[in-house]
Amino acid sequence: MSQTAERVTKSVTKNLGRRGAWPALLTALGVAAFLVMQNVLSSLVTMLGLIGTPTQTTVDGLEQLEVIHVSDYIWQGVLTQTLIISLPLAFGVFVSFWILAPIGEELQLRFVVARSVLAGAVGAVIIFLVAVISALVGSIESGGILSSWSFSPYADFFSSALQALTTALGSFVFTLPLVILGGVLLWTWTRHTDREHDPSGILDEV
Repeated sequence: MSQTAERVTKSVTKNLGRRGAWPALLTALGVAAFLVMQNVLSSLVTMLGLIGTPTQTTVDGLEQLEVIHVSDYIWQGVLTQTLIISLPLAFGVFVSFWILAPIGEELQLRFVVARSVLAGAVGAVIIFLVAVISALVGSIESGGILSSWSFSPYADFFSSALQALTTALGSFVFTLPLVILGGVLLWTWTRHTDREHDPSGILDEV
């Protein structure tokens, strides 16, 4: 047991000591910032589209109150998408570009694209895990999993897992061009920057 713990400790220390953390972090933050900005702009357009929408109410001030409620709902959706999609994806991109498969100047463009696809896949896996945990927590808080009328205690889990898988796959396809662009920009930056050693990752040591 002690030898296993020692090997794990050495492996973690080695991986955390790899070069290239800052470029990978900046690339991941750029991906996250673009997605958040896109969500905010999309929400603003949606809110503008709701202005002047006819309502069934005739009480003064009630129409404005409904618009406020709708805007709160929209911004809540932006926050949810940021926490479940944008940030987990950015974390996966960061881990991949730093530890798993860094991008160095010696790589050819096709390998840069391949490693960027891998980074997007890692981000999708993290999105899946975060979405499953979020759905399970929400189901427990609402009494879904613990309710006595539930046919199976695993029904909500499989439903949450399926929904999370759909979210992860959709996010992977939707954000893949952005992640590839980030990888290519990172590669371009490394080619115009003088560095003593190119970063190496787990993929390079296999």
